[in-house]
Amino acid sequence: MLAVTLVAALATSAISLGDGGGRATALAVADGKVWTTVRGGIVPLDARTGRLSGGARSTGQVAELASGAGSVWGLRPWTLVRIDPLRRTVRELHVHGPAYALAVGFGSVWVANVRDGTLSRIDARTGRTVSTIHGVGREAEGVAVGFGSVWVSSVGPWRKGRGGVMVPLGRGTVTRIDPARNAVVARIRVGRGAAAIAAGEDGVWVENARGIRPANTVSRIDPASDTVRATIRMARGAAAIAAGAGGVWIVASPRSAGGVLARIDPRTDLVSTTRLRPSWIPGTVLVYKGHVWVADEGTATVLRLDPRTLRGTAAHIRIPA
Repeated sequence: MLAVTLVAALATSAISLGDGGGRATALAVADGKVWTTVRGGIVPLDARTGRLSGGARSTGQVAELASGAGSVWGLRPWTLVRIDPLRRTVRELHVHGPAYALAVGFGSVWVANVRDGTLSRIDARTGRTVSTIHGVGREAEGVAVGFGSVWVSSVGPWRKGRGGVMVPLGRGTVTRIDPARNAVVARIRVGRGAAAIAAGEDGVWVENARGIRPANTVSRIDPASDTVRATIRMARGAAAIAAGAGGVWIVASPRSAGGVLARIDPRTDLVSTTRLRPSWIPGTVLVYKGHVWVADEGTATVLRLDPRTLRGTAAHIRIPA
C-alpha cells in the first residue's frame, strides 16, 4: 500500500521517495509521466499533479535515465536497460565499456564510453549497436541531442589527486556528431571540468564543474558557428543542466549540502539563484510540461517547480521497502 499525504508549501512541489534506500538520482519522461529512480527500479510521477502514478518497475540500480522511442532507458556502467512503461517489460543490453552518459534521438540511443573516447549508436528498435564513433574525447560526462546533431562533453586528460579524486589537466571539449554520417564534424574547447550538457534555448550549454579546481562556469556554444558565444560564472558544486521553459537551469550544492537552482536568461546570459527546499544534494534537473523538475539524491526527493513563481503543493509519498 502507498500512503499519500498532500500539504501546502510556499516554494515547491515535492515528492518524497523514502523506500529504505531510494536515491532519486535521475529523471526521464515517458508515457506522459516523469520517472525517477528508487531502490532497484524506477517509479512514475503524474506530470500534472506530481503524485505517484502507478507502481515501480524493477530495473536494478540504474544511475542515469533518458527517454525516447516509447521507452525509458537506464544506464549502469556496462549495461543499457530498456523499460517499456506500458508493457512493464525490462530488457538489458550489453554496452561497450563503462558508460555514465546517454541521450536518445534520431531513432537511436547514444552511449558514451568513459574510457576510450567512443560513442556507441544503438538502434532504439532492435537494441543493436549500429555504429561506434571514435574521437569524442576522454572521460565523456554528458550527451545531448539538438540542432540536428549529437553533442558529447568530455573532461579530457586528468590525474588522480589525493583520495583518488579527479584533477583535470586542462580544458574540456565538446564534440559534435552528424547523425546522418555518424561522423565527428566539430570539436570545441570549453572550460576545465566539462561535464553536464544541454541543447536548447538558442544554444548548447556545458557545465564546467567536474573534478578538483574546475572552471565553475557554463560555456554557451553557438550551434551555427560551433564557437563559444559566452562564458557564464556559476556557483561551485554544479551537478546538472537543462534548457527549456524560457531558461537554462542548473542545480548545484555550493557548500556540499543544501541545494540551489540557478537560472540563466538566454536573452541576456544573466544568472539568478534560488535556494531549493527541501534539498541536500540535487543531482538532476529536467524541464517538462512547463515545470522544472529536480531530483535530489540527498533527500530522496523530487521537486516540481513552477519556473515563474517557484510555488506549488507538496506530496509526501512513502514507498515501503
